[in-house]
Order: sequence, then C-alpha cells, then structure tokens
Amino acid sequence: MKAYPLAAFDFDGTLCPGDSILPFLQFAVKQGIAPPVQYLRAGFGYISQMLFPRRLVRAKEHTLSFIKGRRMEELDSFCADFVKLHLVPRLYKDGIDEIRRLKKDSCTVVIVSASPNIYMKHLLNYIPADAVIATECEAVDHIYTGHIHANCKGVEKVKRIREFLNLSPEESFSIAKAFGDSKHDIPMLSIAQKGYLINAPQQLIKSYPDFALMQWR
Repeated sequence: MKAYPLAAFDFDGTLCPGDSILPFLQFAVKQGIAPPVQYLRAGFGYISQMLFPRRLVRAKEHTLSFIKGRRMEELDSFCADFVKLHLVPRLYKDGIDEIRRLKKDSCTVVIVSASPNIYMKHLLNYIPADAVIATECEAVDHIYTGHIHANCKGVEKVKRIREFLNLSPEESFSIAKAFGDSKHDIPMLSIAQKGYLINAPQQLIKSYPDFALMQWR
C-alpha cells in the first residue's frame, strides 16, 4: 500500500457549520437568480430523498434546477459572491489553522465535499488548499444542463480522491489525514493514517471510537 502526504477535509459541518446548499438557494432567490417557487422544488426533492434514499442525486438536481440553461460565465460571479458573503465569514478558524499547519509540513490539502462545484470551487480564493473535489454540475458548451454527476459523498469521496491521485481502481493506498463530521465521511476517514471527527455527534463518536476527536470554532 502506498501512502500519500495528502490531507482531505469535508466542508459542510467540518470547515463550516451546517449545510451550504440551502443558504445557496436562499441567496439565489434573494438575488433574483432563482424564483421563489424553487423552494417548492427543493422541498419535493428533499421529501423524495427521505422516502427513496437512492434518489439523492435527483433530489439535488431538483434543488439546483434553476441553473439549467444558464451559462457558466453568467453564474460565476454570483457564486463567487455567495462564497465571499455567506461561507467565508462562517469558516472555522481552527480548521483553517489546521490547513495552514499541514501546508507548512508540505502536505497536499484537498477539500472533498458533496456540495456542488458551481460555488465550492471559489473557496480556493480564501482557503489555502490545493484543490476542491465536489459534486460536479454538468455543463455542455458552457451551459448547465441541470444534471449532476455522482454525488460526492460516502465511498464516492474515496473514488474521487483516487482519481485526483491518478490511481487505478486496483491500487491500494492511504492518505496522511482526513477530517469529517458525519457518517458520510467515514469511508474517507478510513483510508487515512489518522482520521478525525470534527464536532461530531455522540452517536457517531460511539460508533467509531478509533477516530480522534476535535472541536473546532
């Protein structure tokens, strides 16, 4: 097994409190990018996801359906503003300090998130990471189709890290450190030499006692 000097960070709940996709939708409605009826579409997607967990990708597509038919360039500045105004002020200082320490130790740092890359990519303007790996919103000829590729959570996070390292599906590997806050991060933490649960609920802590615990503010 080859070990890589790479640290992987989940985003929502790990580097930033709560979820980011609902605030993104709220910001879109407020800015007139999405109509208020988008809340109903997102609600339908959420209910569908709860009843049929395998429809998570479709649920996210319902939430983000307002981007369909829009040019990437048209939404780029809007997404950058969302990150600057709504995500950056909420970042955990302890998490950013940890990233800086790892970078000083010559560690490659990647953010691996289920949130859409349409706005997650702009985090690199504010966080000293090397790359953002996120759920990809499909675009053809620079126009969003309304579809997303595989949701970047659970085992998909490990797959995307493998692709980032340019490894074949058969190659066995590990990374130096991984940080997450939910059960969906466990596969990623499990490939790390040291896994950390950040501000995790007690039930998750009890279920995975081998991971280190950290409280970030």
